[in-house]
Amino acid sequence: MLATAFLGFYQYIVKPEKVNWTIESAFLLAIFVLTVLGAYYTFISPVRELNAFVIAVLDTHAQHLVEFAKAQGIDIRLNIAIVSVYPFQWAWPLKCVKIVWDYGMKYAPDASTTFAVSKGVAGEAYRSRRDKLVNMEISRNQDLTRWGFSKKEASVFPNFTAVWSLPVFRLGPNERPSGKICGMLNLDSTSAGAFGVLTKHLEIGKLLGKMRELLCKLNL
Repeated sequence: MLATAFLGFYQYIVKPEKVNWTIESAFLLAIFVLTVLGAYYTFISPVRELNAFVIAVLDTHAQHLVEFAKAQGIDIRLNIAIVSVYPFQWAWPLKCVKIVWDYGMKYAPDASTTFAVSKGVAGEAYRSRRDKLVNMEISRNQDLTRWGFSKKEASVFPNFTAVWSLPVFRLGPNERPSGKICGMLNLDSTSAGAFGVLTKHLEIGKLLGKMRELLCKLNL
């Protein structure tokens, strides 16, 4: 709208025979690009919003999982990060993950984080297309710059002791996986010894797997 207003003002103050077509073309190009971007973010939207019913179902599953983990002596958080594509970023589309739902992350600095799929445990699980459970208490894993984050990006995350990321696949005909990853289901903990608890109690993995199955059926 602003670019259109500037173009109209320019045409008003300059006589038609003195119009600089280089400037005119630049305004028209800007209007076109801004119109496309506006339509993309308004109607296509790079990240799907979850409705209230889906959130309620996810909260119920998450509460059961969190309570079971707490009974085993660890606190956990859960979140769903949707894979999205943001155009015109460094001239190439850049796939990112953005958290659209969480449980236990209220007011946490990393609750609204967005990062490229080349970063983090979630990024590694996305690229390998396999579940990834990492013991973050091992010294080589504690430095988040090893996982592709800058020091500034890493500063918003807590000191994880374990991170578990599962790819969520979009389903095709007959509810068979299409091979396309639409998001990541992530579990993390800052409790000491969390990795040992997560690997020892198979029920946690089963509950997490059921959540993933639900997300696949939702076709996020």
